[in-house]
Formats: sequence, C-alpha cells, structure tokens
Amino acid sequence: MTSQTELAFARAHRERMDRFFPISHPEPEPEPEPDRQLERPRPAPVAKPKIVAPIELIEAYRHARQRPSVHQVIAFVLIRMPGVTAAQIVSNCRLKSITERRSIIMHLAHRLTGQSFPQIARTLNRDHTTVLHGYWKVAERREREPAFDRLLRDWECYLGSEH
Repeated sequence: MTSQTELAFARAHRERMDRFFPISHPEPEPEPEPDRQLERPRPAPVAKPKIVAPIELIEAYRHARQRPSVHQVIAFVLIRMPGVTAAQIVSNCRLKSITERRSIIMHLAHRLTGQSFPQIARTLNRDHTTVLHGYWKVAERREREPAFDRLLRDWECYLGSEH
C-alpha cells in the first residue's frame, strides 16, 4: 500500500512539473454545422497503375540474377585450362602455369562475383594485395593481347548468363 507521505510527495512533484513544464491542451474546435443541401456521394478514388520505366525493369532483372561464386569460377577456369588442380590453385606453389591460371581466376572472380578483393583472397588463401596484383596483371594482358581479351570476354559472357 502507498503511504500518505508518498502520495503527498507525488502530488507535490506533479504540481511542480506542471508549473515548470506546462502542458497546454488545445481546445477542440467546434464541429461545423452540417450543410442543409443534399451532398452527392463522391466516387471512390481510382488507383493509378504504376508505370515501370524500362530502366527499372533492367535494374530489377540485373539484381535478380545470381552471380557465380568464386568456387564456380575456379571450376570453370580449371575445366577450360586443364593441367592444374584446385588444390594447386590455393596452394603456395609459384610455378608460372599455376600463377597464370590463379591470376585469371582472381580477375574473373572480381568482375563476375561482385566480391571484394579481401573476400576473394580468403577463398584463395592469399592476401588481398596479391589478388589486386593478379587482377591488374590480367587487365594489362587483356589490353596487350586482343585474342586473350576476346577469350576472357567470352568466358565472362558465359559465366554471367549461366547464373
């Protein structure tokens, strides 16, 4: 039960709060007098159909497509360029045949998966700066060699449309 002193204290506190922080209650506005004329019923509002611009459709489609994973890119490159295993790709081996394929995987993985360099690096057991170096090494080779660029463009189209 609440004692008399607690009630008195709460009442005094409420009065002080009302004095320092007055709460003004707006007076309700009087209701307007109803018109004596007969009101016609208004038609219900018709919802306008939403017109979707073609660019919005394209963006929605682009985001709806699934992107390939780094593992799918690795498998794709290893099938197209046999002679190296997936274990060798993630190993510390520095043979030129392996590092070339690894750099191509890094380049395609960054362009196709939408993952950052650190994410790709974790998948390949590398540092993100190594992935960055491999990406730019392949980008420079694409500029120098048109046939290599066409090959990678075909692969990008294939991997991009497949998923």
